[in-house]
Amino acid sequence: MFSSHPSYIEPYDQVIPAIFFNTAKFQNKGFAFGGMEETTTTITATVMSEDSYMLDGALSIFVDSRNELIPVIPMSENPLNEFNDLKSGYYCYENLSSKHKKCNGLYINDVTTSKLTDRARKSLSNDIFVGFIDFEIQHHRFRHQ
Repeated sequence: MFSSHPSYIEPYDQVIPAIFFNTAKFQNKGFAFGGMEETTTTITATVMSEDSYMLDGALSIFVDSRNELIPVIPMSENPLNEFNDLKSGYYCYENLSSKHKKCNGLYINDVTTSKLTDRARKSLSNDIFVGFIDFEIQHHRFRHQ
């Protein structure tokens, strides 16, 4: 359980709680005159936790994100390089995103959650509690800008 080397995770150790995001689907349709598009992205997240209390908490937090606005940070201000290392110094997401709150951001239109049943969960080799989150995110944008 606890390693004599607290600076890293031992190989093959379970690292939970964990959430894995996957972009499932994109769809574009016309939204307004002048070439504005409505891009709808469906993102699926798989949540794994040690107990049902932790799983229910995570699902509850994310289902409450409906109607939230996520600022779009331009690539020119991305603090990470191609290796996912910081380009320089440090960065704080709240400071970076606060500069773009008034921009045309991503809108979380809908969130649905579900969990594996106890019967299905027992078929897993480990005692892990698994849930799923489906996000429908919309972005209104001009295609050629």
